Amino acid sequence: WNPRMAEFLGKTGTVHRITDRGDVRVQFGRETRWTFHPGALTKHNAFWVGDVVRVIDDLDTVKRLQAGHGEWTDDMAPALGRVGKVVKVFRDGNLRVVVGGQPWTFSPSCLVAYRPEEDANLDVAERARENKSSLSVALDKLRAQKSDLEHPGRLVVEVALGSVAGALDLLRRRPEQVDTKNQGRTA
Repeated sequence: WNPRMAEFLGKTGTVHRITDRGDVRVQFGRETRWTFHPGALTKHNAFWVGDVVRVIDDLDTVKRLQAGHGEWTDDMAPALGRVGKVVKVFRDGNLRVVVGGQPWTFSPSCLVAYRPEEDANLDVAERARENKSSLSVALDKLRAQKSDLEHPGRLVVEVALGSVAGALDLLRRRPEQVDTKNQGRTA
């Protein structure tokens, strides 16, 4: 450890190489290189102009990470958790990101690469919840009809619910219902 290394703590550098002993040689600017144990380093995503990124949504974390990297202003709060586009990469590694039409300077530590499939997966999950809800309503209606012993379409309901024993029992007691329809369907 060299005491002059302390001035680079919290700064963003570029990995120059990995040493034979597994340490990481990091370059800061054009002139300065230091060797660090890998556990002392935090990996930052490398972003380029044109990349689509998502700002992390933890307010306290973003405030802390912005110190020395464009700083934090409360006006940035609406950008948290939102998707933006990298429009400039500064020499120090900070990024100019446009979020909702507003440009902001962020530390790369405040950003994650945006993968559209994340939102697609959320949409699919939401649609599945909606479909499950619709299915639950339909099943509840079927169960209500099932409990009505006199309902003329009860045989269709038993079959729809997969109740073979219930359908056979109903046919034994009421064989005339064999061709009964329920909402246009027969058993």
